Amino acid sequence: MSEYVLYSVENGIGQLSVNRPEVMNALNNEVTNAIGALLDDAAADKNLKVLIVGSKDNFGAGADVDEFVDYTPEQVRQSPLMFACNKLELLPVPTIAAVEGYALGGALELALACDFRIAGAGAQMGFPEINLGLFPGAGGTVRLSRLIGPSRAKDMIFMGKNVDAEAALALGLVNSVAPAGEAGEKAKEMAVRLARKSAPGLAAAKQALAAAAAIPDMLPAVAETTRIFSTLMGTPDQQEGMRAFMEKRRPDFRGQRL
Repeated sequence: MSEYVLYSVENGIGQLSVNRPEVMNALNNEVTNAIGALLDDAAADKNLKVLIVGSKDNFGAGADVDEFVDYTPEQVRQSPLMFACNKLELLPVPTIAAVEGYALGGALELALACDFRIAGAGAQMGFPEINLGLFPGAGGTVRLSRLIGPSRAKDMIFMGKNVDAEAALALGLVNSVAPAGEAGEKAKEMAVRLARKSAPGLAAAKQALAAAAAIPDMLPAVAETTRIFSTLMGTPDQQEGMRAFMEKRRPDFRGQRL
């Protein structure tokens, strides 16, 4: 595993951080391969309930251009960053990006693959790739346009401009803004609340929302989400949740992901 990616789990809450402060946590293949491998481990860990992604000073200042300048089309199609983003999106637990400092290029693509984004005041987010004759190629065009709409996505990508935390909140790019330096703490508070909920319920809800977005026709989408819903019936957490509601007490969810 790379020394440039840190990962820990405490009380079911995982923390994944890029550790290259000397280059503002820029991404290279060693880093993105390590992230992908750690996400494989995270997906297999039934005790993991929530994952926070982020580093203290900078979420990430994009990619190491020197490494990618001579890439071939085939190398791009096998990009470890693309695979890492896809694994992050498919991780069966809630994921929170805690964005401080810069989140540019490929780093913003990672943040977009998370379920939630919390930005510290003063954070800067953007896709500067157009200034290199490129565009975000690891899923950023897809995820950004689906999140904030095609027109606003074009404005960010075509112009290659950054947006600050407050502008990102207005765009719907982030869910909330914390005081500068406190995005990680706010993400931890959110993670603690999520970790108290039913892990199977959250995993199924995430799967159902993904199906709703992926299936264009209404009735097949409803049928698939109902099928996913049905898998929760009879599980210990479903029984505990409903009994706790009837007994007017807080549920004690202990189930693992299905």
